[in-house]
Amino acid sequence: MIPIIAYYNMITKRGGNPGHRQLSQIMYKKESCLMEHPSYFSIQKKLLTALSVFLLLPMIVYSYLSYQNMKTSFGEKYEQQTLNILDSSAQAVSSYITMADHAVRSVHFNSQLMELISQNGQELSPSERLSVSGQIFSYMQQIYSSVPDASLVRLDGFRLRRQMIITKDFKQYEKEHIYIMSERTSDTAPYSTAIVPTHMQYDYNFINSNIESYPLVFGVSMPIYQTPSIEEPMGKLTIDIPIEILAKHCRALAEEEETVYIIDGSGSIIYSSDSSQIMRQADGQLQSVIRQASENSSQVIESSSQNIFFCTRIEGASLDWNLIKVAPKSYVYADARIFFLNSLLLLGLCMIIIMALCSMSIIQFTVPLKKLTRYTDSIEKGNLTGHMSAYLTYTKNDEIGALVMSIKKMMYAINHFTIQQYQLELANRTNELKALQAQINPHFIYNTLQCLASQALDNENMQLYSSIATLGQLMQYSMDTGTRLVPLEQEIAHCLNYIRLQELRFEGSGFQVIHEAGPDTLDLMIPKMVIQPLAENAFKHGNLLKLKDRRLLIRCQIRDRSLLIRISDDGAGISRQDSERVNALLLELKSSLNNSPSSEVIKLFETTPKDAGKKGGFPESKKEPPAGKTGADFIHTSNHIGLCNVFMRLLLEYKNQCMLRIFPGEPCGTIVEIQISLNMMRRFDKEENCETFNRR
Repeated sequence: MIPIIAYYNMITKRGGNPGHRQLSQIMYKKESCLMEHPSYFSIQKKLLTALSVFLLLPMIVYSYLSYQNMKTSFGEKYEQQTLNILDSSAQAVSSYITMADHAVRSVHFNSQLMELISQNGQELSPSERLSVSGQIFSYMQQIYSSVPDASLVRLDGFRLRRQMIITKDFKQYEKEHIYIMSERTSDTAPYSTAIVPTHMQYDYNFINSNIESYPLVFGVSMPIYQTPSIEEPMGKLTIDIPIEILAKHCRALAEEEETVYIIDGSGSIIYSSDSSQIMRQADGQLQSVIRQASENSSQVIESSSQNIFFCTRIEGASLDWNLIKVAPKSYVYADARIFFLNSLLLLGLCMIIIMALCSMSIIQFTVPLKKLTRYTDSIEKGNLTGHMSAYLTYTKNDEIGALVMSIKKMMYAINHFTIQQYQLELANRTNELKALQAQINPHFIYNTLQCLASQALDNENMQLYSSIATLGQLMQYSMDTGTRLVPLEQEIAHCLNYIRLQELRFEGSGFQVIHEAGPDTLDLMIPKMVIQPLAENAFKHGNLLKLKDRRLLIRCQIRDRSLLIRISDDGAGISRQDSERVNALLLELKSSLNNSPSSEVIKLFETTPKDAGKKGGFPESKKEPPAGKTGADFIHTSNHIGLCNVFMRLLLEYKNQCMLRIFPGEPCGTIVEIQISLNMMRRFDKEENCETFNRR
């Protein structure tokens, strides 16, 4: 505003109107002033902001300190409760495994059973085998009295050459099995038990067995020796226990977003409340917690950026397990966060009341300035003829009154100069647009190609002559704007000419083009430039000539009273997600053309790819195009003739009796398919050189 007042003083002192150069200088000074000063911020906002800061800052500090204090209190209480439950669960699991361990060890205290297992199975008669099996199964049933939740008990008799299984419902299975040395060897120390990590339970190849299938089980196993020998085991006894037993003992630990793990000494996850983690190896964070628990031999609490880890060791008979609970901090401190949010809500309500009361006293001092700002904003938007009285009537003799009077006088002086400046700028832009509309005369190109072809014939270079002739045919076909429909045979020939020129750029690539067209399809009339743009898309996006031994297939046939044109390649290909997005955009385009008046259809068809997605252009999709591309780039080729253009011209010619779709090829490549109803098509009569309506 200061440069404007200075400009007014300048013209009033000189007693005349300045020229265009003086107006430009003043406008330049105005722009420089706006660039040097920060963004506009009203006095009313400054007063309200200062008041808000002075009120909010103490309240925010108080709320934050209260939140931190409550967060610490909630955290300590949660940690103590978790450690107590963790210790109780660990003792429950240890007691259960110890009970199973005693059940397995009892085999060495049963002298009768040891005598039965030590016998040689080859020396027993069938009746003796039956008697031995019955006594062994009787002992195995007694194990269920100690471990009633076991899914099955398995005994491998190495000397007996028998494998025996009894399930929870006391179903018995037995078969002869000759154990090889690797099966007879045990890594477990003599007279010691071992924990078998979690695994999928199976039927051990028993034919026609009805062994109940548990998703996951872990086992307690022990080799059986002939006391007091420790050289070679006579067999092995294993108890499979469902992991649901561990889930039952750890149920009190896992709530909502919390996760519980039982991990053995090797880092294998025996059980987890997150079933997807079972039988996996523990990650680095869990391994670190386990190491600390092993070193300290006590309960461990460790915190990361997002979670809190609680760990205690499960020690007992042959056990080397760790019970870990992972609790997200967002869950642990949820109550403290709710308290903080409630405090902020209460603070916000108080601030609204305070700001409402303060605004009433501030507005009466700032209303004249805001009205004056609205008036200057209207001038900036081009309303140079507006009167200040429509916005503000100020009669007081103060700084605001002096400013109002200066602006009134200044507007009378610069009004017509500003309008003249706008008109001059508009004229310059119009001339620039007209200069961009110049086009190359096609006759110059034809004459140049004819000269080049003549030179090729003079030099007896028939290959070059053929290429130039092909290019001439291609350009003549493309620039012939008088013909709208052509026979399919002519469109295919034009596409083959284009492909022949493309092959010149990448000789030796092994590229192969195959075209198949039924005789009853060649005389069907279709719009020009339908197949060639689709082939161009295949070269551009499929890299057919840059990859070795690629193939392009053009197939035309009649199916279900429709012309089916299929262009497929085995190039880089399109993903299924991208093909679905393109097909959705094409369906939107078809819907827009069918539901719009003719004038709007013409505007939509004439819209360039650059304008696609704007009002009157290509319809916007709710789905986003791939990263780095707009919807227009995704549909159009570089010369503005792509899937969208082809489909729009087909729709204008055949209404809604046509369809264009794109699919990913198998195993690679892209397939573009055009389908047109024969009821809407015409045939070309070669003898009479005219079109006849197809009424077959």
